[in-house]
Amino acid sequence: MRPASVALDLGGILLTDPTLGKFWVDAAGGDESAGERAKELWFRELREPFERGELLEDRVWDELGAVTYSSPASIRQRFLGNFLELPKGIAALRACQASGLKVVLATNHYSPWVPLWRERFDWFSLISEVVCSSDVRARKPESAFYSAALSACGPSQSRPYFVDDLVENVDAASMAGFEGLLGDGTGAWAQVVVGRGYAQ
Repeated sequence: MRPASVALDLGGILLTDPTLGKFWVDAAGGDESAGERAKELWFRELREPFERGELLEDRVWDELGAVTYSSPASIRQRFLGNFLELPKGIAALRACQASGLKVVLATNHYSPWVPLWRERFDWFSLISEVVCSSDVRARKPESAFYSAALSACGPSQSRPYFVDDLVENVDAASMAGFEGLLGDGTGAWAQVVVGRGYAQ
């Protein structure tokens, strides 16, 4: 029997990840050294506690602003502005919803950004529920995150799908009771979730 729901990651599946590419150098006004310091600070000290809801958002931008010599407000604006749509991933999301699947967003992000995404992206209305690491106080691949995601998916006679672009997150999802699928922004994962008749 086909699962009744699918949990989708955000970055790398539906939207680009703003922490990849030239973001850090651009945030530092072209200063590669300052950009590298900011990137190291984000990944080493800020990202995980922020995504778990243990660190206030203002502190994140203040600390990144201090190492990039940029205003915290400008870094925040640039960061949020660099979540860009992955068109084929969005098409796959639309196909999931049109096929009758309940769509749950399962993301290591900060829940107060959800209203911004709802306002910016029309397809966000197709998402039934959102599970954010900052609300759960746990992030993928931690088991508590998947427990919350399973609850959001609701009861089913089959294991819900869980689509993510990181192997460790997919493996943890499979161990937690999902049918884990490794995906990306091409939307090819919808051939499994929706059916082999899905055309990209």
